[in-house]
Parts: sequence; structure tokens; C-alpha cells
Amino acid sequence: MKNDSVSEEYSKAVVEVLTILKLLPKEEKKKIPNKLVAFFMEVASKSYHPDFDFSQGIENIDLMDKTKHILAMLYLNYWCEEEERKSYNELILKNEISYQEGLKQKYPVDNLFKKRSKFANNTHENTFLPTPIKKEAFYKKVLNFVKRILSL
Repeated sequence: MKNDSVSEEYSKAVVEVLTILKLLPKEEKKKIPNKLVAFFMEVASKSYHPDFDFSQGIENIDLMDKTKHILAMLYLNYWCEEEERKSYNELILKNEISYQEGLKQKYPVDNLFKKRSKFANNTHENTFLPTPIKKEAFYKKVLNFVKRILSL
């Protein structure tokens, strides 16, 4: 897999993740599969070099959102215990359900077609038909043309 198949933002986030992984104890590093680390090494940006100050603690470091997402995935899949994983999965499920219900309230499926049909009916009522063209006799057209030329 080439680095071109991954977005630049993701490549930079992987570099930040690899920088953080270097600081972890060996026991924690061993929990991550070698194939995943190899994938990270392959897609990591070669030009991006984050400058983190770890002396203030990791909470105060300004990480990219994608970096936080990757670290959360690593934590959930490889570092947390089974009970903690279950509670996180339940929390994720609750958040997804509340998000979907919010979408249902914002965009109710039952009313979508009702509003559309009302809108469609209104457009037919408000349409303007072209005005009929008045037909003039040929001699009147010529006469009007001559009058317009003489009035200039």
C-alpha cells in the first residue's frame, strides 16, 4: 500500500500516534499487533514532524482529532480490560441511539413526503402561463414599423 492512498491528514495523525507509541512501556507496545504498527509506519507522513512537549503531560498536548480517534481505537481494542470495553461499547451505543433519535426529530420520515406533496401542489397553483400573443395584420405591422422609424 502506498502513502498516496491515504489522506494527508491521516498520515500526519499516524505520525503523531507513532510518536506517542514510542513513549509507551514495552508491555503496552506488545499488545498492538505488528501488522498494525507496520501499516502505521507505511502510511506515516515522511515530511511531518510533530514537536510535542511531553513535560506538561499528554492532556496539554494539542493533538489532531484523527490522532485522538486512532488512540481511542487502540485503547478500546488493545489496552482496556473486558469490563471497561463493555462499558465503553454501551456508552457508544447509547450515544449512537441518541444521535439517531435527534436525526429523526430533525428530519421526520413521516412528514418528508407530506411536505413535498404540499410543495408540489403549491408550485402548480403559482405557475404563470405565457400570455397569448396578439396577432396583428401585416399592414398594421408595416405601418407601426414606419411610425417607429419616423419618430426617431
